[in-house]
Amino acid sequence: MTPNLNRRALFRIGGAAAALNLATLSARADETPKVPATPMPPIEAFALPPAIDEIALSPDGKRCALVTQKGDDKILMHFTIIDPKTKTINMGPTKIRGLFFGDNEHVVLINSVTTALPEFAGWKHEFSIARSVHLDTAEVVNFFSREGGFYGIVLGDVQRIKVDGEYRVTGSNYRMALGYNLCLFSFSMTKPRGKLLHEGSNDTEGWVVAPDGRPVAYSEYSDERKTWKLYFNVGEPGKSHRFKEIYSVKEPLNTPDLIGLGRDGQSVVLYLNAGENEGEYHEISPDGTLGPALDSGGDDRGRGALFHPNTGRLAGFSHHDDWFSYDYFDPLMKKIAAGLAPTMGDDYRVAMRGFAEDPRKLLIYGESPFDAGSFFFCRLFDRPGRTSGAELSRHSRGMDHAKSGRHVQGRRWAGDSRLSDPAAV
Repeated sequence: MTPNLNRRALFRIGGAAAALNLATLSARADETPKVPATPMPPIEAFALPPAIDEIALSPDGKRCALVTQKGDDKILMHFTIIDPKTKTINMGPTKIRGLFFGDNEHVVLINSVTTALPEFAGWKHEFSIARSVHLDTAEVVNFFSREGGFYGIVLGDVQRIKVDGEYRVTGSNYRMALGYNLCLFSFSMTKPRGKLLHEGSNDTEGWVVAPDGRPVAYSEYSDERKTWKLYFNVGEPGKSHRFKEIYSVKEPLNTPDLIGLGRDGQSVVLYLNAGENEGEYHEISPDGTLGPALDSGGDDRGRGALFHPNTGRLAGFSHHDDWFSYDYFDPLMKKIAAGLAPTMGDDYRVAMRGFAEDPRKLLIYGESPFDAGSFFFCRLFDRPGRTSGAELSRHSRGMDHAKSGRHVQGRRWAGDSRLSDPAAV
């Protein structure tokens, strides 16, 4: 029932409240301002860049790498978890957009350059370059730089895979020949030339690649036909790839997004941007069957799909407004997310920022009223017959790099089941 409000009475009440507030303000204006107990930082401090731009954890969870800045130069820093003494590599005045470990000794840096390339329409564009850096020798290898018929850039699909025990990195690029097909390659950490995994067309948008390096599906969009298509790899695993069109939609602008692997490792996940299912995530099976909505949001908060760091499969969804919450349906990831707040304490807001292959080893970022922002390495563990626990090592955004990586007190949290993961390495 809608209440029947007396607008004149409401106006009188509001006016009285305003008069009371003004009287209070007048009385306070005559008081002498108190000097803050803690001196305010200089105004220049608010314009400083963060001490850590990018951060990553190695697959075995034993090494950490990060990007910081000194003057105009980007500095790649790295250290082991058990020995926080940092080593540095000066990368020069470059624009670094991403960082992850290619294997346990190499990191992969994604940086961008603004330049003009004849085959690309328009004048100057921002292009990405992917390169591996050996942390112990500082040797740098630019992917695609020696690949005939390709510029030394990457257009996307950059991720770590593991093929027959060897870590490799994928990346896509246009072949500078008739047709300008988009091609998917994989690279070892030490060679600028790679292995062709699949050659699409000029309409190809990108691939979903399984952690073992097998291309599972790819999408393409024909601007001429205004049609988006999804192709699935129906070939026998371990042999040649054979792609079949399984789904298409006529859409001039808001086409679906191909997100990643589904929960069973066979299907893939789509985000639909138009039609009656707009704004929904759906799994689609190899036969083209579109499943029900996976996460409708339920509120106005933003959301995104979460994938298991080892299997690459859909594991849940994140929701965010002014901070993040994690809604995992994968049992282990659900338990890890639930353990973050008890591990850090109620005064911290926590976000997960990177995983080892065993997701119980992870990097987390936390803020609190007493901490402007710190990164922590966290190892969650389980002891038979006792409560689960956590160990924390800290790398703060604001602390002196020479003192960073100090071990801080671990907080234990009670677990009602084991933190074991049969899929973890």
